[in-house]
Amino acid sequence: MYSSGLLNDLPCNWSDFYICEKHLQHVNDSISSCGNGWVLIADSCYKFSNQAMQWTNAQVSCNADGADLLSLDTTEERLQIIEEIHRINSKARWWVGLRKVLPDVKWKWLEKPPVSAPAVTQWKKGESDGVLSKEDCVEMDSDGLLSEVPCSSSRYYICVKQSTRGSNLEDNCETGWFLISKACYSLPTKSMPWSDAQKSCQAVGGNLQSINTLHDLIQIQERVDLKSSPWWVGVRRASPADGTWERDNGTQRCGMMAFDGSLVYEDCTALHSVICERNLTELVFAHG
Repeated sequence: MYSSGLLNDLPCNWSDFYICEKHLQHVNDSISSCGNGWVLIADSCYKFSNQAMQWTNAQVSCNADGADLLSLDTTEERLQIIEEIHRINSKARWWVGLRKVLPDVKWKWLEKPPVSAPAVTQWKKGESDGVLSKEDCVEMDSDGLLSEVPCSSSRYYICVKQSTRGSNLEDNCETGWFLISKACYSLPTKSMPWSDAQKSCQAVGGNLQSINTLHDLIQIQERVDLKSSPWWVGVRRASPADGTWERDNGTQRCGMMAFDGSLVYEDCTALHSVICERNLTELVFAHG
């Protein structure tokens, strides 16, 4: 990977710098923020059942603990869930909170908008992906792959609820800002060029919005009515070393989020909507 974040393939016997990653173990945090029998991952609590039951009964059991059957938001969450499954019972299959919704007969996560990103919602090979499905409930195996099964089947299940550590985070966003994940967002009322948009956000202690996860993007799209205009994001193309541009003559340099959630580049002088972002840790520190 280059410093710009772009990837390149190389022979594996080359010598290069490298980056290691491992997940933090929050045993004490799990007990204090979630309670005994729950596992803390990010700001959510998860319970892996030791008893198999039908889908409806599993959801009722989760509800009794103030939770729901597992809904997957991000690739990182999915990978950590898989890691925990392998630690607990790699041979079990688990109910998740994915159900068929009428009248359009589409799969929908409990309490969440439909998520179809392949990296998050991965169906087992040969499954219909809900298009011609015959069953109404979904199980997940130890590899995080989904399959349709009758709701009357008995499976283990995974519950998820917000931890007490993250339950009052909304209060840390200033008036006029709203919370998504671990950042606060505000909406300047007028459209403006990219540079003015960035200065406007910096004036209130933030920056132009960055999109880190599919969940964040969906939350933004749900929270903000931007159907009439795309919006600037905090990315800008650097000038090439030779000073030339292959396609756009140097005018399309500023990042903009299109209606479909894709990142495109636009003339920096164009007028677009603005979403400012400020990390929650910065807000807490500033007021602490």
